[in-house]
Amino acid sequence: MFDLRNIEFNNTPNGDVEVRPFGEPVFTLSEKHIAFIDALLDYTAEFYPECYTALSEEYTRFSLNRLNYRFRMARRLLRCNFGEFDSIMDIDHNGAFNFEEVKCPRIGECKYHNIICNPQFNSHLTPREFEIMELLYSGYKTTDIADSLIISIKTVEKHKDNTLRKLNLHSLSDFFLHATKYNLFKKK
Repeated sequence: MFDLRNIEFNNTPNGDVEVRPFGEPVFTLSEKHIAFIDALLDYTAEFYPECYTALSEEYTRFSLNRLNYRFRMARRLLRCNFGEFDSIMDIDHNGAFNFEEVKCPRIGECKYHNIICNPQFNSHLTPREFEIMELLYSGYKTTDIADSLIISIKTVEKHKDNTLRKLNLHSLSDFFLHATKYNLFKKK
């Protein structure tokens, strides 16, 4: 799995996307970068589902060639949301996307404006994320939750991290305050 953190992107004049992972060599995105493309699109599907659906529909005619299909989706996502080589990491140390206003001649007339470019973050918790966070809020330890739900500790941690990201919170303590303030686990 590719680590989606500390990455800067640059759009080249000929339509390519340069990927600059911090401390690693720059590469020009191509179909052969399967691990990076899969990580990028999986993240997009989870946290920007409307964008992912639009990309899937836009490139469906290429879907018989899976590598080319996913490459085109990833390149479009990157070209429409990133591309200025600057001092702000496009994907930061926490894995959050920092979208840029890309100079596009079709802004305002593209049917995917504010869908593929500048997509909306999905802050809705899945039923499993809600269940795990309720158990954590109730005082259960990660290991106990993993055992009772028959999942790995890493899966519990992933759900917790995804929940914090979706709610723009930084710690479990922040989540507990949020849950109390908004009465998330109010019993009927």
